[in-house]
Amino acid sequence: VAPVDLAAILTTGEQQSREIMLQPHKQLIVASYVPFHTQEEFTDTDFSSGVLIVLHDITKERELIRIQQEFVANVSHELRTPLTTMKSYTETLLGGAMYEPETCLSFLSTMEKETERMVRLVKDLLALSQLDYRQVAWRKERMPLHELVTEVVNELRVKFGQERRTVTITLPAEPVWLCFDRDKIKQVLINIIQNAFKYTAAEGTIGVKLTADEQTARIIVSDDGIGIPPEDVKRVFDRFYRVDKARSRDFGGTGLGLSIAREIVEAHGGSIALSSEADIGTEVQITLPLAGDEGVWACENGSKQ
Repeated sequence: VAPVDLAAILTTGEQQSREIMLQPHKQLIVASYVPFHTQEEFTDTDFSSGVLIVLHDITKERELIRIQQEFVANVSHELRTPLTTMKSYTETLLGGAMYEPETCLSFLSTMEKETERMVRLVKDLLALSQLDYRQVAWRKERMPLHELVTEVVNELRVKFGQERRTVTITLPAEPVWLCFDRDKIKQVLINIIQNAFKYTAAEGTIGVKLTADEQTARIIVSDDGIGIPPEDVKRVFDRFYRVDKARSRDFGGTGLGLSIAREIVEAHGGSIALSSEADIGTEVQITLPLAGDEGVWACENGSKQ
């Protein structure tokens, strides 16, 4: 940072500012240097002069700007690929390929997939926007969590029925009752368990386990799939982040699923964590608080937000 000439500031009367990076936490500070002159009370001749230094921490503001710019760039990139594909395929069809049945069918099938991908992206963006700006209409009720876990596992077994996987589900002996938004938590479970299906090879194993103690319920989803490299584990909940970008796009992923899952779980007062090793497997643990007497009363007496 260039040094500040305080004498020059007093002479010219011009305000100056400098950006200062404080290590090791990379805290960004704006230092504003403002000259001032004051006249002593009861006299016309005695003056005092100086430079007022104002420090303003703009670390969060700059980080917010960076995130916004990155978000816009990511959305533009995600939309550009399918739009470019659809434009080129449309031009080819109009150029005469529509009269070739096999080519026409192939192109239309690809265009349908790209359209579905953009629809998923827009829906995920809308969901994140609503969560960010607290515009979600929560419908929290006291319900059996174990029944929802079983329902999601059975639905995905049917969906991935032709892909050979061994899926086990472990439930506690006693029913687990929780105050939660059924649709939102179901969305979280579908996302997590579906990822386990997608990234586990044929003949692989997926385990879904529900446990509960006096204070919390835990849903643990584990697999012996391809796993995630250590350098990527800490970023998997970042928006638009994909470990294997090409493969994720092949599966129709938007890179927003885990971000949405974290937002929903945290809105329920819970937490979500992921641990993984490449070529060994992945484990996702969702922790949700059990509602005590006060929580049950609030849930059943109009806690819908």
